[in-house]
Amino acid sequence: MLGLLSALFLRATRAVTIEGFWYGAFDMGVGGCATALRLDQLLDVGDWVGALTALDRTGDYTVFEPLLARDGVRRESRDTLLEAGNWGRLLRADRARKPARGFLEQTRDFDAGASGLFMDTLRQRIAPMAMDIGLDQRQVAMAREHLRRGDLLRSVLAACEAFVTGLVTASGGHPGNALHRLEAQKDWRTRVTPEQRSPFQTLKNIRNGLAHLSEQRDPAIEQALNSPAELGRLLEELYQRLWPQ
Repeated sequence: MLGLLSALFLRATRAVTIEGFWYGAFDMGVGGCATALRLDQLLDVGDWVGALTALDRTGDYTVFEPLLARDGVRRESRDTLLEAGNWGRLLRADRARKPARGFLEQTRDFDAGASGLFMDTLRQRIAPMAMDIGLDQRQVAMAREHLRRGDLLRSVLAACEAFVTGLVTASGGHPGNALHRLEAQKDWRTRVTPEQRSPFQTLKNIRNGLAHLSEQRDPAIEQALNSPAELGRLLEELYQRLWPQ
């Protein structure tokens, strides 16, 4: 185990290329000859653990491409994963759904190598993009996933888009039409009280503060913008008010 950790350390910090990992099992020897076991797949498992950690930190699915290729996952399947992941990082839940579904369908029975060990976990990560629910609810799921990762800017951007998408859908408009989105917001403001507008308005103020560095009149928002932990808690509270679970 110490040798394995040392190999992983050298590869990560010194760009060392490891072509094989062997373990001489002296205690299994017979007649002065010991068995040598090749344990390369332990390195592969280490790669997968690192890739999943990177995904949770950045939302970047490109880290899986070489791992899947090494174990024989078809290029088409790898490309659909990367396409879904890229659209997800761009907060385009409408465009991420089709490739995400394609990846889930194409890898349903894959079980080769270390990729086979971790495939269910990877499929669980991509599954929210493929859910058979409304676009606004997929955007909400995206906002909550980015919040879980600590990517607060992407989270609040997705949440703002999700709320407006819900208004447009309810009014019979097209979520991709900019004019319909503006009209749905104007109509909603005329129909609700200031108290009912408060959660979404707070969300928009947070978005403006993060994206444009604009100063906030509300001391509570300004305080939250100066503390990632406090901002995360405030977003969690706003999401619960807007979309109770």
